[in-house]
Amino acid sequence: MKQSTLGLMAERGLESIQAQAKLIGDFDIIAETDLNGRMTYVNDRLCEISKYSREELIGQDHRILNSGFHSKEFFRELWKSLAAGKTWSGDIRNRAKDGSIYWVQSLITAVHRSDGKMTGYLAVRRDITHQRRTERALRVAEERISQFLENTKMMAIGLNNSGHIMYCNSRLLEVTGYARKDLLGKNWFKLLHVDPSSCSHNATQEYSIKTKSGETKTIHWVTGPYRNQNNEIIGKTSIGEDVTEQRARETELERLRNESDKHKNQVMAFVSHELRSPMMSIRACLDMLRMHLEESNQLDETAASRIIKINDQIRRMDFLSRDLLNSLVHEGQRPQILRKRIDLIKFIESVCENLQPQIQSYPNIEFRTDFPSIKEEVYWDASRMEQAIVNLMINAFKYSKPNSAKVVMSLRLDSDGPFHNVVIAIRDNGIGIPQENLGRIFELFGRGDNALDSNSIGYGLGLKIAKDIVESHQGRIEVSSKLREGSEFKLILPTSF
Repeated sequence: MKQSTLGLMAERGLESIQAQAKLIGDFDIIAETDLNGRMTYVNDRLCEISKYSREELIGQDHRILNSGFHSKEFFRELWKSLAAGKTWSGDIRNRAKDGSIYWVQSLITAVHRSDGKMTGYLAVRRDITHQRRTERALRVAEERISQFLENTKMMAIGLNNSGHIMYCNSRLLEVTGYARKDLLGKNWFKLLHVDPSSCSHNATQEYSIKTKSGETKTIHWVTGPYRNQNNEIIGKTSIGEDVTEQRARETELERLRNESDKHKNQVMAFVSHELRSPMMSIRACLDMLRMHLEESNQLDETAASRIIKINDQIRRMDFLSRDLLNSLVHEGQRPQILRKRIDLIKFIESVCENLQPQIQSYPNIEFRTDFPSIKEEVYWDASRMEQAIVNLMINAFKYSKPNSAKVVMSLRLDSDGPFHNVVIAIRDNGIGIPQENLGRIFELFGRGDNALDSNSIGYGLGLKIAKDIVESHQGRIEVSSKLREGSEFKLILPTSF
């Protein structure tokens, strides 16, 4: 090869080396030291990050940058490796001139002459301060999350993609009965008899696990994917709640509900066939007996009185069986209604007329009505609404004062913008209702304490039925009462809905 060609190749090789050295010097932090560790060369990047000038650094050893974070043993091992001719690598925390802290990833190696004699050391470093701060923030966050998961009543578990347990908290250990060492690294699906098909990377799900003692637990899980820094899914994390007792209660409630429905159907059949049918037969026979006694002139005062009392009992049983059937049919749901347009005043007058037999059966009652002269149509189920009003009226009659009973039914219209409400008020001067009982009188079989102590027969069905009917019309019932002074019930109903 010609001499000129060799010279050209050498020149280009030198240029390449110089270019690479400049590139490294611009990107990395470089320092050269003598055998005693005193700096003989520093590049601009070291001056920039350390806040020292080149003049302040040349001739100093690296103790000028020592942050006090690393132990003496750390540096002894570093120098021991270098003295043995080895290259040392590691992360070092330094302190800048202004007191700020920075981290560098370091690679330190010995520098030799051509004859192999060691002349000093070359250190190439890279600023990793941001990386270290990020890692520290992540560690703090992980510690806080770990602490939270340890103290929470929720179970927490982390699995890798093969289903092996990488993390579990104390609550999970408590529920499963395993020690942490018995779980970590084990296959979650095999150890706790979990069906893998029931689990996914991102879902809210519920499945059963088997504890160490063989007990089956139902767990409600919220699961999400666990990703690495490259956003690749490397596993999944799950937070779980033991819902075994809750599901058992729900199952038991469902069983009781089914059993209740069965008993309810049996009671309905009994009331319909074993109670109401014979009762109607008794009433028919009683009417025939009365007619026979009248025709034979044998109906004296005693017999007539007894027949009236028997009829009263039949009437009460008729009301009771009717109300009981209605309550059982509509329990837990609003009764079905068939609405149609009706004249309000004619409807109320018809209800009062149909009430006359009941009114006459309660002696010494003064019954008054207060209806305005209005022309108003309402969109109600007339039969249902009459039933609700009659139930309230009968209560007013039953619990009025024996010798000076007064019952007033009033009617008025309240305007609420473009809409009208009908307010039907039924007021009596009876025994009243204790304030502490007002919240339960509309419950099935709910009655006031003083009503239980009275001589009036009642079963706590009428108010419940009335409330259901009124609410099915998008209305409400309000009640106010004072002991020994009487009660007032207000049915507040929209004219249409």
